[in-house]
Amino acid sequence: MSRWLTPQSLPNDPTSGGPKVFAAGLWRCATSSLQIAFEEILTPPLRPSMHGVYVLTSVPRLKLCVRACRETSKPKRQALLRQIFTGYNASSDYPGMAFADDLIEMYPDMKIVLNKRKTAEAWAKSANDTLHIFSTWRYAICCWMIPTCYWHWRVYREYANLARRRFGKDIDTWSPEYYDVHNEWVREVARKHGREVLEWEPTMGWESLCTFLGVEVPEVKFPRVNDTQEINSLRGYIFRSGLATWVVLFVGLGCLWYGVRRWV
Repeated sequence: MSRWLTPQSLPNDPTSGGPKVFAAGLWRCATSSLQIAFEEILTPPLRPSMHGVYVLTSVPRLKLCVRACRETSKPKRQALLRQIFTGYNASSDYPGMAFADDLIEMYPDMKIVLNKRKTAEAWAKSANDTLHIFSTWRYAICCWMIPTCYWHWRVYREYANLARRRFGKDIDTWSPEYYDVHNEWVREVARKHGREVLEWEPTMGWESLCTFLGVEVPEVKFPRVNDTQEINSLRGYIFRSGLATWVVLFVGLGCLWYGVRRWV
């Protein structure tokens, strides 16, 4: 079964003071490949590495992310983020990408990698083909009665609201323009804090990444994880499950109505 469908245990390193490496690029920018690289291949391993897969199957974690997106008080928001990231030694994907400004401020020794796609258009196509559906009202209505799916939808909606507060009310978080705006924001925040950023694409492999992190280059090839098929399977599974809950509800209501009509 897909790791996106299987409830994930929430790993925790009690010795960790927070992420040592932060991949600040948007989802669909080799975030799963980086998670595997951080957790399983680098020496020493940066395990665990925060990633959306640890959030999606946990309603409490989804709720915590929604609260962080909604919180406008920086001290309160950063307190929520410490709950999310304490015990993790690296981060890629959501929720980290949504809070680059906070994480860069909170963890002054953390290395910053800006993971990218070849073009903004390539990113937008990938994001729209796979993830956009989970932010729509169609998804919300279909899966309203499944708590994990409802809070999954809320994560996307609140992230979009956060982006509008940050970049202006007309920003479209699924557009090529947003990719460029997000990446420039990461660069700007890093400059403000006097931090170095490695701009990296998957085709660059290990060399520049390992040099930047100060670790040895592994003998194996850089992992190429493509979640597209898994995410599309997840989408079909969730919509079927959502429709099934509505069928059960209406059948139950129909039986109740029939029973009332029969005996009244």
